[in-house]
Amino acid sequence: MPGRFTLEEGIRASQQAALQAEGVDSMKAGFISETFNGNQKFRSYEAAKLGTWVSGMHFNLELNALTKGMMKEGYSLPEINEHQRVFTQNMLDGIVSPKLESQTSDFITYEVPMFQEGMNKGMKLYLGMGNHHQASGNNMQSEGDIVKKLIDTEGFYENQGSLELGYGATAGQSFNYDMFHLPGLEGKIIPWVFAHKAWSGKTEINGPIQQMVRTKDAAVYGDFADRHHEGMAAQSGKMIFLDAGKPPVNPFVQMIGKASSVRGTQIPKYDPTGGNGYMAKRGFYDPVVEKIIGWDEKANILDRCYSFIGETMKDDSFTKKVAQINELQKYMKK
Repeated sequence: MPGRFTLEEGIRASQQAALQAEGVDSMKAGFISETFNGNQKFRSYEAAKLGTWVSGMHFNLELNALTKGMMKEGYSLPEINEHQRVFTQNMLDGIVSPKLESQTSDFITYEVPMFQEGMNKGMKLYLGMGNHHQASGNNMQSEGDIVKKLIDTEGFYENQGSLELGYGATAGQSFNYDMFHLPGLEGKIIPWVFAHKAWSGKTEINGPIQQMVRTKDAAVYGDFADRHHEGMAAQSGKMIFLDAGKPPVNPFVQMIGKASSVRGTQIPKYDPTGGNGYMAKRGFYDPVVEKIIGWDEKANILDRCYSFIGETMKDDSFTKKVAQINELQKYMKK
């Protein structure tokens, strides 16, 4: 079956499932890192070149072939319209938007209301930053500053202590490594390291633990991203969580030797007594997202679309070639 579900579908569906399963009221804290994919260029990687979109002329050619093929097979008008809709949406989803303006617009529409609802119900929100936006050009405004202004334009949440920015989120660094203090029971605070990009190690989870040990931070818990592979580990007196990836796999991922990862949202759980007695997490990944968005049916429709397009264009090409031969034969007889 062609493709995988989109970045937006994965984020929205997995967050929806997580909030419905755990309840917004139970969320004590939230982390934000690498809000924007930016327009990063690194070696052979270039964000603007990751799209699979085609020219408008070629898209219309394929759409007409799809329609012609389905009409030939006797499909009803509603069935044809549904295949046209899914095929068109798939093309639109493949258009990369490297501009910050479009990325912030999506964040405002799909993410900001959820974070504000959480803070309105007592959740604390901690802001970090990722490496993609900052690597998109020289003198880029810090990602943390941009996100704060989008979520908290008038400073309301920051003033009441619901929103906190890490130093790294506003210092214009490539990414953040910050210490936060999460709420615990009976007024206790839980030191917690939150970083986007951590040390690399023999495994995805080894590097972050070694980094926490070497920095001699007081925190036992840590949350990290960037690796695009979810995980958790306890070692050397530290307990860490790795966040799951969000974007679909692309050619650059395979070029650097990375495997495709599960995607979605996870909820880390910690000991609120301050005793650092346990860690746990609950994840809402691909299988959950696929059920929510009806991916199986969508993938089946796309599979049929490309089959109809391929067959119709092949038939049209053959018919065109026969017509050319006939014309040539007529000319040679004159």
